[in-house]
Amino acid sequence: MKNILYALTCPCGQFDYIGYTSLTLDEQLKYHREHGNRIMHEFILGSENNTQIQQQTKLQEELTADTMLLYKHSIRCPSASQLFLDCNRQYWNFVPILPSIPPDNYTFSPHQRLKQVQLLKDKRECLKSNLLLDLYNATIIAVMPDKCTSLFYHLIEALFITHAQTKLNTLGHLDGMIVENNNSNDINARLVNVGQ
Repeated sequence: MKNILYALTCPCGQFDYIGYTSLTLDEQLKYHREHGNRIMHEFILGSENNTQIQQQTKLQEELTADTMLLYKHSIRCPSASQLFLDCNRQYWNFVPILPSIPPDNYTFSPHQRLKQVQLLKDKRECLKSNLLLDLYNATIIAVMPDKCTSLFYHLIEALFITHAQTKLNTLGHLDGMIVENNNSNDINARLVNVGQ
């Protein structure tokens, strides 16, 4: 099935993204899955560590995905981060924790620092994220006829975006709604490592 309007809902249930695809839904969800997991992986490792282990420059498709609010929200959302970490336990060593006597800032434990060095030097392969993890709940909104114009698809998509008042679409709001990236809250305080 092609020509689909779909919605992606963040695990927190507070943010939605509406998109259109001429691909199959499976192909489009694979695209979002790969970029969502890649961007979460890069965020958790941090830019310095990521630069050290990155073997090639980013493709234009990756650079474009890096700017999407859908993915920018995910890396700051406690629910999405928790889901990612639960399915990719090896990344917990890169999440700062509060020490017993909390100072003003988070810090890494000596055990975490040791594990980070081990993972970065010896086990680059184990830092590949679970590419089968769906960070978003997907829903088909509408299946469009094959012979419609691109303008018609975009109009219907914009109507859904406007009606649902999605917070993760930067374009398509017919009511003039301005979407801002509002993800500055501290997520580390809400993450729970059940494996330790």
